[in-house]
Amino acid sequence: MLDLPPLPSAEAEGRPLVAVFANPWLGAHEVFAGAALTRRASVSQPAIMGELLWALWPGPVGRWDDGNKIRVKLYGGALASAAKPLVLEGANLLAIESIAEWEIVQVRDCVLVGAGEYELSGFLRGQLGSAHAIRSPHPVGARIVKLDERLARANIGAHEWNEALGFKAPPAGGLASDPRAASFTATLPHAAIRQWAPAHVRGVRRSSGDVALVWVRCARAGGDAWGATEPPLGASSENYLLEIMSGTVIKRSVSVASAAYLYTVSQQTADFGSPPGSLQVRIAQLGEAGAVGLKKELTITL
Repeated sequence: MLDLPPLPSAEAEGRPLVAVFANPWLGAHEVFAGAALTRRASVSQPAIMGELLWALWPGPVGRWDDGNKIRVKLYGGALASAAKPLVLEGANLLAIESIAEWEIVQVRDCVLVGAGEYELSGFLRGQLGSAHAIRSPHPVGARIVKLDERLARANIGAHEWNEALGFKAPPAGGLASDPRAASFTATLPHAAIRQWAPAHVRGVRRSSGDVALVWVRCARAGGDAWGATEPPLGASSENYLLEIMSGTVIKRSVSVASAAYLYTVSQQTADFGSPPGSLQVRIAQLGEAGAVGLKKELTITL
């Protein structure tokens, strides 16, 4: 079960994806969930999925990661290399299992090195706002799934998001009560509607001692149009949650209606006793009904 941000050409689709693999593949697999075990999805093709044989370490986001190389074992199916322009147009989109999340990557070079084993290199990391899911490292055994037409969408009720939801996937043609059914539990945060973390956070101390903080909003959908003056908000209004931190302690929490905030000398003194030489900040864009998006956290030297 993959709860992912909006995918290219499916920006309006908020349902999670289901990937199923079985060998032999005997036909469509039904997926059931909830206390009543109602049918949520029908998967007509086996997913191209497998697991990492080599760990994947962190790499740059927003440019090619040519420093990492991994080996994966596929349960079935195949991968193929794609030229840079095709990758930049969306080819070879993969999800790599993280802690309760998935990092979305694209890969340029896929070399078959053994039976079902591929060596992958030339990555675009943290795609579609998933940089927060980069682990140090993605360990051996982490699952990897190709995001393509072999996956199906699962129906999830509004009351089921962010709740532990039990799923059952019986063999092809089986019922939810089939003792051979694969069972698992997932808590889905509804990543498709979650605002992405802001970027390019900067802070400058003015001659007055006040600190001017600015950042750039990241659109979770429709943000790639070069002719647009401003990317879509993805919400009815623009609002942010800004937190001034000291370790794990929140010293100040404010709601901001634009991508800027002036942290005055008097506020700094009230929070820290005197103006600090650096600031630890967390910033998140707010969605509908005040839903807090992904947070950008960093320390700014002043």
